[in-house]
Amino acid sequence: MRVQSEVRSDNNPFLLDTLHKQRLAAPTSADSVNGRFRDMNRATDVIAVPSLQVGLTGPGVGGRTLGLAADVAYEANFHNAARRHAELQFRVDQALPRGGGLRFTADWRPSYFHKNYLADAIDLNVDSSISGTKRSTRPRARTRST
Repeated sequence: MRVQSEVRSDNNPFLLDTLHKQRLAAPTSADSVNGRFRDMNRATDVIAVPSLQVGLTGPGVGGRTLGLAADVAYEANFHNAARRHAELQFRVDQALPRGGGLRFTADWRPSYFHKNYLADAIDLNVDSSISGTKRSTRPRARTRST
């Protein structure tokens, strides 16, 4: 069993481009109305990550070592509470003959980057309303790397 914690700084927790980071710092009235930056308080954040790791080893298939492990981590964002979440991982390791091994890993983490069809919309007539013709028909691909 192992308990650990780390604190890290994230300079872009919502993966915003430079223009949207600036707009988050000083949102326009249209941004406030359309909810584009809802639950986004700051473009940067400090994140505390406590975690717990538990593992067991013992005899497995053919008397070779079998390992079971589970990890739970919680990312506690200080400034952007909407990004707080837990991450789970489960792992099974089975030793095989001649120094080989077999590993199965399953993990879960929430996705914050859902399809946002308004992300590329431009309010040309500045009426704070995005009609169907202004909406993007393709979702923006966004990934999070750890």
